[in-house]
Amino acid sequence: MMFNDEKRTIILLLIVALLVLASPVIIKWALNQNTYLSEDTYYNVRMVEQMKEKDIQHQDLLQERKYDFNLFHYLVAKSGIGIDFAAKYLPIIFGILSLFLVYLLLKSINLGQNDIFFSIIILATTPIFLFKFTTFSPDIIGFPLFLLGLVLFFRGYYASIFFLGATAFINIMYPFIALVIIAGDYFTRRKKLWISVANVAAIVITLVAGIFLLNINYLAAFIPVKLGLNGFLIEFGAIKGFAIAMIGLAIIGLFSWWNKEISKTPVLVTIILLLVVSFFFDSSRLQIALLLALFAGFSISYLANREWEIVQLKSVTLLLILCILVFSAVLMLNYQVKNIQEQKMTAISYISSAGVTSAVDIAGNITSIGSDTVLSVERNGFLIEYAAKKKAYLDDNSYMFSDYLAKKKIAEKIYYSRNLQELETMLKSEKINYIFVDGEMRTGEVWNGRYEGLLFFLENSDRFTKVFYDDSVQIYRYVPEGT
Repeated sequence: MMFNDEKRTIILLLIVALLVLASPVIIKWALNQNTYLSEDTYYNVRMVEQMKEKDIQHQDLLQERKYDFNLFHYLVAKSGIGIDFAAKYLPIIFGILSLFLVYLLLKSINLGQNDIFFSIIILATTPIFLFKFTTFSPDIIGFPLFLLGLVLFFRGYYASIFFLGATAFINIMYPFIALVIIAGDYFTRRKKLWISVANVAAIVITLVAGIFLLNINYLAAFIPVKLGLNGFLIEFGAIKGFAIAMIGLAIIGLFSWWNKEISKTPVLVTIILLLVVSFFFDSSRLQIALLLALFAGFSISYLANREWEIVQLKSVTLLLILCILVFSAVLMLNYQVKNIQEQKMTAISYISSAGVTSAVDIAGNITSIGSDTVLSVERNGFLIEYAAKKKAYLDDNSYMFSDYLAKKKIAEKIYYSRNLQELETMLKSEKINYIFVDGEMRTGEVWNGRYEGLLFFLENSDRFTKVFYDDSVQIYRYVPEGT
């Protein structure tokens, strides 16, 4: 046996995982960068703050649009925990708890010791796991609830219904995948009929309650966000994606486990289908990462335990796999550290004190154009809403609403407009008062030339005044004629 002391090994793994998850926060602190680690964190902090002021919400007050109740926001808001502490440290705490629950889950399904530890190591170094547990988001509570529910289910405790049912108020993908796992377990082993029925009933009841009592739109989770390999594989630039090496190891482990046994074929097909589902819906990837890590662990355990004719080749192969896993983890952690710089958040905060834009109507009266709206790319939306306390024209939640495609098309027209009159007409009709531009937008994300489209008017027209300007970030205020 590779590990002589199981408890000592799991404690060591959890300590290493703690250091890994805490490293971005520590590095940020050392660099005196007092910013959170992702855009999603800023959105969730804002919604928790809104929930603190009032009870159950159904409206995003700043963005003036529908908000789907999330148990995560409610629990944090009512817990009394300081929001800054929660945003920085709860992801780390629940990340470690999740790995421990994974250990208990894999023990519950009678996996071998080596398989368990390899699976935990792989999951802990998976970019999607590192992203989720360095980000303040509903998944930091949803995933532990999901795991605890499965642990109790596989151990035969009916208390699982409360935890798996509760996940329906966090992310529809948790109960959806739980139903798949429960059904797969029953039809494969023909055991645990009544506890399976109880859990299915609990999940269905909570989903119905979410729809009719809390008005949650579960269909929004099934809207594809970013299709293509650049949204699925980290090697192609995906942030919430998988590494090719992990998928390859998981496929090898899956087929070696299957071994052409007819009784295992439904499980094989189901896991492949779930992987396909995760290609379209990134809200399912953390749960799918658990399954991939499980079978990738089988693969490494198989490679480590088999006899090799060339022993050195075995060592090189295992070392190469380890280096690939560590490299993908380092890439994600490095991204989280560098993603949001304090300079950028300071620049955005200038908007909040820049004044309210007004216009002169036909009768000559000065009237407000409307609540201030800031135009930028979607990834900047949550930052603008938090730091500027103003509405973002587009953000990373906009895709869930019916006007998304129309607004995206108008934004593109504004970015590439060469006619000042048409440009002003669009800005007024959409009530856009500020334009936020960063380096990525200037260097390929939106524009390629220095004076392309809107950039020309921002630099040369008296309709736009500079609110903030440096080498990396520029903010302009739209000033209509006559104001």
